[in-house]
Amino acid sequence: MLGANAVEVRLRGVLERGDPSAPWRSLAQLLEGGQRIRPRLVLAMIDAAGAPATDTAVDDAAALELVHLSTLVHDDIIDRGTSRRGAPTLNAAHGDAVALLVGNIIRDHALTICSPPARAVLNRASLAVNLGQLWETQARGRSCSYDELFHIQAHKTAHAFRACAELASLHRPQPVPEGARVGAELAALAFQAVDDWLDHLPTAAYTRKAGAGDAANGVPTFLAAAGFDGRACGTAAGIAVEVVQRQHVAGPLAHLPLPALTHEVLTFVSALRERADALAADSDVRPVLAECFARIARRCAEAHATMVAS
Repeated sequence: MLGANAVEVRLRGVLERGDPSAPWRSLAQLLEGGQRIRPRLVLAMIDAAGAPATDTAVDDAAALELVHLSTLVHDDIIDRGTSRRGAPTLNAAHGDAVALLVGNIIRDHALTICSPPARAVLNRASLAVNLGQLWETQARGRSCSYDELFHIQAHKTAHAFRACAELASLHRPQPVPEGARVGAELAALAFQAVDDWLDHLPTAAYTRKAGAGDAANGVPTFLAAAGFDGRACGTAAGIAVEVVQRQHVAGPLAHLPLPALTHEVLTFVSALRERADALAADSDVRPVLAECFARIARRCAEAHATMVAS
């Protein structure tokens, strides 16, 4: 995708104009390993409408990736992570204070390069992620219901995928419909469930992160949640709760033997895929969401094959 290459150029341009100090060079290493899921999703949704990937669209997509990167830097500080994407984390290499400031600077760069209409989208996404991170931190070390878990993840993870649809809508003849936006959020929740599953597997090679995993840090995960408390949830979170209830999962899944656990995770992801497909049935971004879920399936298959081989 031509636009995806342009995003890389834009991201490198931001780094090249930044501070030449060691922490900024460490940031460049961190940027090297990203999958660019969010900017690719933005550009794919624009392309689905037959619209071009203009320079402004590329700037907005790159800005969303920078916001995501800033949250990863802050997340590593909280989790005391030591490695991400095959490189030392900023906090491990330069200390928490420097990492915190660099994370803030990255977000400032994002708001500098994006278009004025995109700024509100990015601010909403950043606010949602930080609220989710706050609630997740407050929930550490205690039992967490599925309702609370998906409420947290809808903010920390899923809202950024909704932001993809909102940014794409700024550059399409017609905005991405609400059903497809919820479908994008469901894809994010599926990604997160698989991440939790990968973190539980015998090796951390799949996640490319070093240090204690989320479960070991007491972070609420899909595998550790249990029960339902009926709290109000947003649409995507509510669908996820409904899916788990229909699976008759009481939790926590982490106590199950690995084959049974894997089956439950994949069943959950498959059900979210079906709901997302139905929600986006009349939208031109339906194939885009289908590819998101196909990517998740490939990731699961690769991890399973590696696990069996070892």
